[in-house]
Amino acid sequence: MRSKRVIALLFICYGLSLAGEALTPEQVFWGWDDGLLTYEQVEELLELLEREDESNACALWYAYVGEPCVGYEVLNSDEEIPVHAGVIWRASLDSLGVPYAQSLRAETDYAHYRLKLWWKGDRAALRKRPAEGRLEYSDKKARAVFGNLTYTDVQSPFSLTKIFGYAGNLAFPVVNMSALLTLDSSYGLRLGIGNKKTVAASVMGIYHEKDCSAFAHVLIPGTEFALGWNEHWKTPLVLGKFNYIEKGARKFQWNGVVYWHQNDSLRGPFQFPNSVATNEWWVTQRQSIGWSDWTFSWNERAFIPQDTGVMSLEGAFAILRKRNAAALGANWRVGRKADDEFYSRYELQSGIRLFAAESLFVQMQWQKEWFPRMTLGILQTPHRRIKIKNLLILNSHWSGASPLVFRHETQIKKSENWGGSFRFDWKIERPLKINPNRFGFSLEGYL
Repeated sequence: MRSKRVIALLFICYGLSLAGEALTPEQVFWGWDDGLLTYEQVEELLELLEREDESNACALWYAYVGEPCVGYEVLNSDEEIPVHAGVIWRASLDSLGVPYAQSLRAETDYAHYRLKLWWKGDRAALRKRPAEGRLEYSDKKARAVFGNLTYTDVQSPFSLTKIFGYAGNLAFPVVNMSALLTLDSSYGLRLGIGNKKTVAASVMGIYHEKDCSAFAHVLIPGTEFALGWNEHWKTPLVLGKFNYIEKGARKFQWNGVVYWHQNDSLRGPFQFPNSVATNEWWVTQRQSIGWSDWTFSWNERAFIPQDTGVMSLEGAFAILRKRNAAALGANWRVGRKADDEFYSRYELQSGIRLFAAESLFVQMQWQKEWFPRMTLGILQTPHRRIKIKNLLILNSHWSGASPLVFRHETQIKKSENWGGSFRFDWKIERPLKINPNRFGFSLEGYL
């Protein structure tokens, strides 16, 4: 049994950051650097971001880290600033300044039509034809898409593998239908009934010359059930989601996600994160309750692999008190890995807001050594659409193996005609040798 004890003293201004952020590869790597993610979890998240599946990437990020984020389109959806055309360029560079992830997205809409094009890869790839594209048509009762399809085009509860073809939807007061036809000779039909505000249910079959697949989906306010099936699977895959919110004086919330199956592989048109595919049980849930100035929260994660059947389990309990511009809290996290290795972590935190648009903060954590891990920083919000944060991190002691780390983040949410963000970090070694480590940015233009 190994115990890791962390005592943290944190002076931080709460409530000044944006309510939601679009997840980026740099944030994923920083989560790994800070010990919040494993290497396998980093690979899962980067794969989802590469596929532009930001919704599921944010769901995994919330399950692993406990911090909410939103998809890029959700973050930039703003009825105050209508957009008829846009160009978005994103790039992530390594320590040598070479892009290892780069994309250019252009889109425009006219009347009921919208055209989207994506270029992905290195600099040469941006001068070639688009890697992906789609043409959309939508009105109140019908929607059609031709090009690279996503799970939302057929209202699937599961992500889809890369599919190019046609998907159409018709909606009536009680019944709705979808059709799928792809270039690899797959075709499918979906039938749905009900209303998402009350109860809605749908079933769909997808047929291919190599196999047949299907899903069933039920939506109840606050609850979601889904069943996936493929003729080569030993068992169906079961998905359950719930999100309960009590708006009374207690402010109680409870949400969670559960996956279950007993298959060695999940081939077919549906695509799942590797942790879901390799675990028989994949369970995560989170509860919180607020009363006056106090907030209590606790969460649990459990995974049972297909091969060993040995459970890995983690739980955390947190308490936080916020009053006016000050906060005081504590956190205890304990878990057991699949190899029966136990770990625990304890934290204490307090914070105070000093200025309306600026915050200074310091964080100190004690782990294995007497010298703490210290984080010094400043957070600025000069405008409701702008956030700037600088951090200086010293891990245990300043040496070549444990250098100083400087991190910078700037986010500019969509304004009238432009927006963007950039993030970078430097490793500072003795004697003041600065090594650029990661750099990522996005630049956006709108009409």
